[in-house]
Amino acid sequence: MRYSIAVAKKVSSIMNPFPLTLAILLSVSYASTNDLTIFTRWAIIIMISFVIAPIVYVYTKKALADNTVNSFQDPTAFFRVHRSQIWISGIISAILFIPLLVLFHAPPSLTATFAALMGTSLLLTLTNKYYKASFHLAIVTACVIVAVLTWGKAVLPVLIAIPFVGWARYILNEHSPYQLASGFGLALIITAISFYYFGLLGKVII
Repeated sequence: MRYSIAVAKKVSSIMNPFPLTLAILLSVSYASTNDLTIFTRWAIIIMISFVIAPIVYVYTKKALADNTVNSFQDPTAFFRVHRSQIWISGIISAILFIPLLVLFHAPPSLTATFAALMGTSLLLTLTNKYYKASFHLAIVTACVIVAVLTWGKAVLPVLIAIPFVGWARYILNEHSPYQLASGFGLALIITAISFYYFGLLGKVII
């Protein structure tokens, strides 16, 4: 049992929603173009909207509240302490940047991925005010679906990540089976709607 818990903790750590979301966004943007300049454009938009803007916002808000402008010495510790605020700010910021992707004629695959992941994150954040649906499993589910729709049969083995993460969260007593099912179901619905809207549902993009 002790070994199972250790494995479950490692799985939860590796499948952390924030870096996983960032990784899939950058991967899809890279896969959608052969032009390094264009990829760099999408990568900059992703980093500013999902990482830099929310961190600057949360740090500035904290500095003003503490009446200090001293810079934090340990960025890793700052992110860990304020992870929830940065995550929520990142969701809102990224959603606001979606029109920018449309304006710059971003590939439908990238815009759909943005919409799917941010839509899932926002819905789970709102839902979890009343019911503890699994955020971890929802993001993993959304990322896995995006990966399969993007790269097709070549990445079908990543589907195992969904039940594996569900098992990990259950073993750690983080969620009940119903809460896991809720996270999985909401992610499935939002991702399907996003890709259907952009005409990509049922298609292998790459």
